[in-house]
Amino acid sequence: MHILKLFTPLEKLESQLSELYKRFSDTYRFDAELSILFSRMSADEAAHADLVRFERRVVRGDPKRFNEVDADIEKLEEISSRVGVLLKSAEDLTVEKAIETAIALENNIAEQHYITAITLANTEVARLFDSLTSFDCRHFLAIEDFAKKRGFAFELDKTEYIKACRLSDVRQGETSDRVQAAPDPTVNIPQELIDRINSLYTWQNTDHYRLLEISDYATEIDIKEAYYRLAKELHPDRHTNMPGDLREKLDVIFSRINEAYSTLINSEKRSNYDRTVGLRRLAK
Repeated sequence: MHILKLFTPLEKLESQLSELYKRFSDTYRFDAELSILFSRMSADEAAHADLVRFERRVVRGDPKRFNEVDADIEKLEEISSRVGVLLKSAEDLTVEKAIETAIALENNIAEQHYITAITLANTEVARLFDSLTSFDCRHFLAIEDFAKKRGFAFELDKTEYIKACRLSDVRQGETSDRVQAAPDPTVNIPQELIDRINSLYTWQNTDHYRLLEISDYATEIDIKEAYYRLAKELHPDRHTNMPGDLREKLDVIFSRINEAYSTLINSEKRSNYDRTVGLRRLAK
């Protein structure tokens, strides 16, 4: 089937996940660590939905340039239906059940992204699914690590995706240890990129518009395109060869970029934010 047919159920699922994790975050406000974790995951999923919308517009512009794809839409719709049911009862789940649910969802969805990504020949769309898979992996490992710290144990099928995800995490950890212990002189990182990361890190707490490098009057399309551009340039998964200190800065920067994007893309949040920024500027 053509890749366009995959975008609609995928966008719906990413949006549903964002809403589900937001509800989890609100429900478990009494548990600051868990609430922040779910809040970050919600922002990521909202950004994913918009990346899918953006990519769909690209494909629609020249559909003949994009190849057929072998993807299981029924599986995505099945997961989407499950999330729809969960949205109705999210506030009633215990902490343990919410964590178990999130782990299972990230595992199932990531496996679908993983399978789809390896069937794609077009680089642009393949990059989108690679990015989604990387984020799913990060979510899965983060929530699994949280579960272990809290003493929760969940049994999951050892899928190829989970094996690849855990292996990737181990390799990155080993690489990070080697770099911190003895920096590898062969790692060739452009000085321009190092300067940009250091510069962004020094003012990552500045206002959202400056961080996304857009004007105060940016349109919704401007915001999405700015986020997509920054994701391609600065997403941590695109720079796995960086030394530990730069990698940590990049994680912080991209977390702030996600926060800025999720605020400005929502008209109500943007309006509230603009009032706050306006008052702060008047006070200076």
